Amino acid sequence: MKYYPQLNIQTAYNFQESLITVDDYLAFAVKHHFPYAFYADCGVMYGAAEFYDKFSAAGIKPVIGLTYEDNLHDQKVTFNLYAKNHQGYKNLCYLASELQISNLDPGAFFKFACTYFDNNLVYVVSFEKKDDVQLLEELLVRIDETNLFFGINHPLVDDFQTKNNVVANKRIAYLNSDDAKVYRTLLAIKENKTITQIGATSELHYPSYEVDIERLNQMNLEKIVAMVDFDLFVQPQNHLIEFKTPNNIPQSQFLRQVSLDSLVSYLRIYKVAKTDHQKYYDRLDSELKIIEEMGFANYFLIVRDYVWFAKSRQIMVGPGRGSAAGSLVAFLLRITTVDPLKYNLVFERFLNPERKTMPDIDLDFQDDRREEVIEYLVEKYGTYHVASIITYQTIGAKSALRDVIRAFDKPVEFANKLTRLIPFQFQSDLQGAIAHSKALKIYAEDNPEIFTTALRLIGLPRQTGTHAAGIILCQDDLRDVLPVRTGYDGIVQTQFDMNYLEGLGLIKMDLLGLRNLTTLQEIKENVVRSEGVNLNFDKLDLNDQKVYQLLQSGKTSGIFQLESPGMTKLLMQMRPTKIDDISATSALFRPGPSSMIPEYLKRRESKKKLNSYIIDPSLTNILASTYGIILYQEQVLQVLQAVSGFSLGKADLVRRAMSKKNANYMAIVKPEFISQALNNGYSQSKAAEIWTWIADFASYGFNKSHSIAYSYISYWLAWLKTYYPEQFYVSLFNASVGNSPKVAAYIKEIDGYGIDFKGPSIRNVNQKYVAYNKMILAPLTIVKGIGPEFLRKLQELWKTNKTIFDDFYLLIANLIDKGMSKSLFEALIWAGAFDFYRFDRFLLVENIDLLYNFALSNQNKVTIDPLTIPELTTIKESEKKLLAQKELEYLGFYLGNNPFTTKRKEYSSYNVLTLAQIKEQHQKGFVIASVDAIRTKRDKNNHLMAFLDLSDDSGTLKATMFSSQYEKQADYLHPGVVILVKVVVQEYNNQLGAIVENIGEYLN
Repeated sequence: MKYYPQLNIQTAYNFQESLITVDDYLAFAVKHHFPYAFYADCGVMYGAAEFYDKFSAAGIKPVIGLTYEDNLHDQKVTFNLYAKNHQGYKNLCYLASELQISNLDPGAFFKFACTYFDNNLVYVVSFEKKDDVQLLEELLVRIDETNLFFGINHPLVDDFQTKNNVVANKRIAYLNSDDAKVYRTLLAIKENKTITQIGATSELHYPSYEVDIERLNQMNLEKIVAMVDFDLFVQPQNHLIEFKTPNNIPQSQFLRQVSLDSLVSYLRIYKVAKTDHQKYYDRLDSELKIIEEMGFANYFLIVRDYVWFAKSRQIMVGPGRGSAAGSLVAFLLRITTVDPLKYNLVFERFLNPERKTMPDIDLDFQDDRREEVIEYLVEKYGTYHVASIITYQTIGAKSALRDVIRAFDKPVEFANKLTRLIPFQFQSDLQGAIAHSKALKIYAEDNPEIFTTALRLIGLPRQTGTHAAGIILCQDDLRDVLPVRTGYDGIVQTQFDMNYLEGLGLIKMDLLGLRNLTTLQEIKENVVRSEGVNLNFDKLDLNDQKVYQLLQSGKTSGIFQLESPGMTKLLMQMRPTKIDDISATSALFRPGPSSMIPEYLKRRESKKKLNSYIIDPSLTNILASTYGIILYQEQVLQVLQAVSGFSLGKADLVRRAMSKKNANYMAIVKPEFISQALNNGYSQSKAAEIWTWIADFASYGFNKSHSIAYSYISYWLAWLKTYYPEQFYVSLFNASVGNSPKVAAYIKEIDGYGIDFKGPSIRNVNQKYVAYNKMILAPLTIVKGIGPEFLRKLQELWKTNKTIFDDFYLLIANLIDKGMSKSLFEALIWAGAFDFYRFDRFLLVENIDLLYNFALSNQNKVTIDPLTIPELTTIKESEKKLLAQKELEYLGFYLGNNPFTTKRKEYSSYNVLTLAQIKEQHQKGFVIASVDAIRTKRDKNNHLMAFLDLSDDSGTLKATMFSSQYEKQADYLHPGVVILVKVVVQEYNNQLGAIVENIGEYLN
């Protein structure tokens, strides 16, 4: 069986209409020795750059095209357009962009496309029924005959040999004929049908033909290929937008002028010691020379501009991110807020003159206003000069299995049962999941077709997404460079993903949204409102020991980077007293460096002289701050430079090679390092020892520029928690709406600050939590069933006539037309929203029909006749247990009736922990928990064991009870019972669970 290149391959980038990925297509082409290959997906060019890049790298000539099916003159006409040169590629980009941005009516594509019909494209036109004479005439008027071909499906017609401009144009959606059913399954999934409902489909597999017939088709295809001559990625020009300077001053000159002016101000305002001034001027001159030589002055000015915009609109911008915080120029332009000289940060770690790459200044913005910055860029530079970056969401193991089961018309319960057996780490690896799970393996053996089909679908692109941070700013119309589409919020989006942008001369600029910056801004605004103090984070004292005492005590909830149990524990061991200590803590607390924690802590506490820990006295200045341990990438560079005299640029290249275990490069550089170390006075053995020692640490080193910059955010939040705890916690509460365990934890914490938590009240019409006079007031929106519309109407009533809220009966009469149904009335009662009026909640609920009917008959009255007020039936004394249940039901957490708090105090001699605490600490201990569910099964000895779902006011925990324990307790253990139980927490399949050691008591 012989295979030849074909014209109309449809790839998986036509979502759920093809099984052929670019990699599948390439493997097939290589296997069959194709000299060239075509790409022309229908309506999009998502895969064009990937196709071009991979096929050209494999030595196969790529031909980029675009397919579109239009309805003309009562039949379907298919256009396959192929770029002959770079202008033809631009034409395709404009066409593909228009198809994605505009909804073209039938027949409109041809009229629109005529604008781009010229000698830069090759055209293959295929008719569904017969040749359209009118269309043929229109085409021949616009297109040179040498560029015009007509597509037909095999088997080829008799007059094929007489027509030099006819090519086979069968649509191909899968490579092997055996995949026909898998393809039908894919269509069924797309159309939300079963395979039976889809029925038979056309044969769309890759064809094989007799040589004498196919040879004629290839002759015409070769004519097309011969006309194609351009390189998509050849020496791309830099398309970055041009920043317009005042009076058209050269960008490098303007950058230098602005930086120098800023440096003068900084040295004066912050009273930098005069002995250090020259160091700053030298560093600035060095950085500016590198920036100018690499041609990146424009880049810095663009970033400065949008950071200035954000700050001018009070949009919180982070202090820096990644290696850019190591740049003095970035600091002086107010792009970052970290002085790199103060922390011995290295510019070449950010911009290496010996490694020609695009600059990369990643920045964080408060996440709820990031879009305003992007909108500013679009407004300033134009719609087709700013774009977000596309991503492709692929079919995972669970969704593939679930979708195939549905397409095979199997029950949903069956899909649920199977997908529950796939752990998180096997989301894209069904084979791995099967190998990992005995149960899944049995299901796979019993249902081979389902699993085989699912495996074929995993990894196929399913839909588009948007890169979380990346933005492209292009001086030229983006459609001259690549195809685009309409993205999120109407902003233009690239059709190529981030892997192929730099090859086209486009620079990705990352504008990230960071929730903690939003929190900082919220707290700052709350402080202004409540205290009249306008905080400037850049001017906070970074050595305030009260702040460090808070961190030393482990009060880290809500503090960026530091609130995980492991990080908190390390922080308490570190006992930080300066920003560098926060930075070191976050740098150590990662999988690689974490092995150094014991040694680091030992050295930090040791009374030994520091020199005894440092590999060579000449490196004391570099290593003293981290007790002789290389903790940061910058230290690797500095040690390499100090010992061998390498430039920092070259040192960064060596560091990268070491971290990536690039043995070839290291073998070349090591002799040079040793030789130059000898020239600098080091012995052969010492130089070799230092080289090996650096190589051991290089892969663990963290970027200090990033670590220091992010430590600023941690410190700012800790400072606010120290001095403005009310405003700090209000922001945490607002960020935790819907997260009941966190809310419950914060309610406990604020008690330690002398802050009262007040539950929702009908008289509090604020949309969010607010702080007032050492109290935090919860909004009504936390009550289940309360929506924004009810609150909006309540706010209007408050503005119109506050006195209505003074009288319970008058108020409920005015709440009926605001949307208060009887069920909502009950929710408000149980949540305590009417507690202000001194009614017992049970009394109100007992009489709810009476009260609701009264409210209905008195709707919107301004006064109430006292004689019409109903007499409420009294009830027995309130049951606290029921009240606690109702609070949990309607608020999601307990307020003043927390049964777990009461029981923990009662059994304090057991050192009872909450479920959250015992999970955080991964330890053994007693908890008081409610048994929510019990599932039993027989163990290998045919004894009953149980799986328990436990919960308390802090969270949930799944626990296993082996038969030796369960069979003793089975008669007493049932859903709803509250138990004092000793458990051992452990991790299995990346999930925390517990083993029940014994049940101490039943508490209800």
